[in-house]
Parts: sequence; structure tokens; C-alpha cells
Amino acid sequence: MDFSKQVLDLYNANEPEKFLQLALAIYEYQSKSNKVYNQYLQLIGRENVQPTSLDQIPLMPISFFKYHDIKSGNWTAQTLFKSSGTTQYAHRSTHHVHSIDFYNDVIKRGFDKIIEPDTEIFALLPSYMENGESSLVAMMQHLIQDDTRFYLYSHEDLFNIIQSQLAKPNTKVLLLGVSFALFDFAQTYSIDSDRLTLMFTGGMKNRKAEMTQELFINHLKEAFPKSPIMSEFGMTEMFSQFYAQDGILFQPSASTFPIIKDMNDPFQSAPEDRVGQLGIIDLANFKTISFIQTEDLAIKKSNGFLHWGRMDQSDLRGCALLYNP
Repeated sequence: MDFSKQVLDLYNANEPEKFLQLALAIYEYQSKSNKVYNQYLQLIGRENVQPTSLDQIPLMPISFFKYHDIKSGNWTAQTLFKSSGTTQYAHRSTHHVHSIDFYNDVIKRGFDKIIEPDTEIFALLPSYMENGESSLVAMMQHLIQDDTRFYLYSHEDLFNIIQSQLAKPNTKVLLLGVSFALFDFAQTYSIDSDRLTLMFTGGMKNRKAEMTQELFINHLKEAFPKSPIMSEFGMTEMFSQFYAQDGILFQPSASTFPIIKDMNDPFQSAPEDRVGQLGIIDLANFKTISFIQTEDLAIKKSNGFLHWGRMDQSDLRGCALLYNP
């Protein structure tokens, strides 16, 4: 079943009731058409659940993307997205992409909500570009559409091109980078301009010791004192993204909704301001699975969530830095 139009329509207006109705319709479809999800629902005794609210929808463990082809319905993927593979584990999460055009449409609509038009964008993505099949690289390639604006380790060249762009009157620049690379960049170079925005994503990927978001942002602020510091939260297993315009509080896009589950009861939502296990509803995943229980910790807020890092004894994904209240 094709829910493309309904998902994209969510970006035209903030209507929680429309999101709920679409989520329930997608659950009804996926609970029957997704073999892995259907078997999981049977295993946990919830195959007959008829939810009426978002927090009643059973979430599928994200680890299933490592060992199964997660598809709703029968179709052939146009391409595959794979996780970074920075851990010692042999299995990489694989997300089958039914339509790269739909994926591009979703990310553009979410991105345009937070970044001003005509912003010059540059990407600093070592490890992601080297590992290949990265959803983040695919996302940035669509947003930038200029391979010369991707950088790995040539920090001096990146510094020079940003300076040349900022020398133009009224030009605004966004530098999106993996955290460890931005950390290194900030150790050597400094730019004092409020027309440069930094956006970090991913953790330190075992390159450096993890640190709180507050310390990391302060480190960037020392080198880029006038720059807004933002953060992006995405996963191989998601089509949509979350953004934190202050670098800390992640807010849902039109096609997403975070659900923080109680640490002791995965079927019960955690109260606000308490650490729980991050669950994600991503309606753009209607061809795979829209209801995902991650292995990340988070704190529920009224208008988003704070990312708290990885759960103990789970793979080191490094998808965000730790938050320190």
C-alpha cells in the first residue's frame, strides 16, 4: 500500500489528529503485511492489539534490521542503506529503500523547516563516506548536489572555502559534520561569524572519549563563538530525521513521533523528565516498519526529547553525544 501522499501532506500543516489516524492505518497494514513484525507481535502476544493511541502501538526492536529483511509487502529495493559498521559486530543494519525519490522528498521537507533557503552547505563526514551505503551521505548528497563540498580530512581546504563564502555579503553557510571531525576542526581553526551555522551528528565513533553535549558544544563555541550550534539525529533504520536547533532538545519532524518507554516495562511509556528507552514512530517508513524500539536512552520533554546515549551492553552506534542536565 502506498501512503506516500499522506505522509508528505503532514508537512503542510501540524495536525496531530491526522498523524494519529495515519499511524493507526499504517499499523493496521504493517501488522499484517510485514512478516517479521507480524511474527514479533505473535511472539509477544500482541497480534490482536487494536491501538487507539500512539503509545499503544507495539514497537519492533531495531536489532531486527541486522538479521532480517524488513519489508511491508512484496517489492524490490532501489537501493540499500547500511549502518556505519564502526563496531566489532559482523552484522550491519540494512534498510531497504523502496523509492530514493520519496526519501529525498522527506528529508528535504524536514530540512527546509529549520535551515534558511539559499544557505551554502558543506559536509565533513569521514567514516560515513568511507564505509559506503550511508543514509547520511545520501541525505547530504541530495541537499548539497555538489561533490566538491564534501570533505574528509582536508580541514585547511574546508576552512579556506568557508572563509571565501563568508567574504561574500549576506551569504550564510552551514557546516554539517560528524562530531569527532568537527571536534578536530575546532581544535585548529576558528571563525567568528554569526552567518556560519554548525550542525553535528553522530558520536565520536571510538576516535575520542565520549563527552556530554554541553562540553562538546562549549568546545565548538570556543572556536566559533558567534555560530548557532545545531544537531541532527538520524538512523539507518529511519527515513526521517530529528533536529535540535539548540544542539540539545530534539524535536519531531512532521512524519515522526518519539515515544520514551519505561526501562522496566517496554509496553509502558515513561513519565516526562525521566530516562527511558527511546522509541520512534516514523511514518515515512511505511514500506518497512514505522514503529521502532531503539537501543538508545532519552528523556521525554513536552516538545521533544533529550538524547541520553546508548543503553548498556548494546552496540556502540555513536548516533549522538551524551546529554548532561
